[in-house]
Amino acid sequence: TVPLIPLVLTNCRIKVGYQFEFENLLTEKWVQEELRAGRKPLLLFPGRDAIAIDQGDDGNVLLTNDNVPNDKDDNANHSEQRLLIMIDGTWNQARRMIRESPSLLQHCQPIQFTNPEAAQRSLYGTIRPEPEGHCVSTLEACAQALPLLERDDGSGGGDGTTNVAARARALLAQSHLLAALESLVETQRLNMKRPQKRAGRDREKRRKEIETELFGPVE
Repeated sequence: TVPLIPLVLTNCRIKVGYQFEFENLLTEKWVQEELRAGRKPLLLFPGRDAIAIDQGDDGNVLLTNDNVPNDKDDNANHSEQRLLIMIDGTWNQARRMIRESPSLLQHCQPIQFTNPEAAQRSLYGTIRPEPEGHCVSTLEACAQALPLLERDDGSGGGDGTTNVAARARALLAQSHLLAALESLVETQRLNMKRPQKRAGRDREKRRKEIETELFGPVE
């Protein structure tokens, strides 16, 4: 589902690999710019130290930037903007990435969901069953996180006008993300209903085509 996300979110980057040390991420120009802008790095991955962003007012803790290794000024330390980092892959792959990227946990605030109803509404789970009931696709996790991280309760100070506008954009992005996923799921369902050709026959046909291209038709 990840390729759909940058089609909806403009400020989105995808890095491919199994090991993502925070120090290496700091060499990326776009990461440097995000941190200099005062964005708090959050890692969406469940764990003992992860903050539940869908329960009560615990999200206020997210506004602190004590574990961000950069040189922002005092005003930036109170920024409400966040840099959301997500791990994509199967659950076994995701756990491996976390194990091999320990500095991500050291320099990012882990966040998680604790509301089981979200998983029960999973669209992607209808075509690819998840290993556990609380699991959802990466796109759905992103869509769920955006409105929760853009709070409109004035927790960041001021009159809350900026918060309301940001939350409105987050809700709009959420609706577009889920619409894109719904379209993907429907396409997959249609393809699953169509009769599938045997892969062996396809390979044999392609082998003969290559032989003909290389050596000409067999007499």
